[in-house]
Amino acid sequence: MKYIWLFMFLFINTQLCYAFDYKNACHYLDNISGLKTSEYKFDGYQDYYCCSPYKMLDNKSNIAYYTEGNKNIVKKVYLVLNVYNGSNKEKLHNQLIQASQMLSKKSINYTLPQSIINNLKIGKNGIWKHGEYTISVIRENFPNGNGYEIHFKIEE
Repeated sequence: MKYIWLFMFLFINTQLCYAFDYKNACHYLDNISGLKTSEYKFDGYQDYYCCSPYKMLDNKSNIAYYTEGNKNIVKKVYLVLNVYNGSNKEKLHNQLIQASQMLSKKSINYTLPQSIINNLKIGKNGIWKHGEYTISVIRENFPNGNGYEIHFKIEE
């Protein structure tokens, strides 16, 4: 019986070590005006999430913060920056960098290296490992050609 308890203890601790506590993850960016999220909730299918409203950065471009996971843990935290043609891209990318640095520090206590910051600055795709976490920068052009979005993600 004691082996079953030991197994359960190790299994539970292993499961929680590299995931984010939903009670905290939804509030990592509360200090950034406009990125306060909703409460962690069921999506009606099988997953749970919380998200901020779109924070307008200029007339068209915006940023939002999201988490995704299951009932007990968040498995992914990420930012999405939508950049429309005619916007000040450098200013918008700098705002994404600031939010990404805060998210990285609060979620995994990691200071972003210059390589990730450089990719965010120019909107270049990249994937990095930090311990058990995967950090990615993903740029996708809008199908209509009116701009693009950049995702900054941290996943277990």
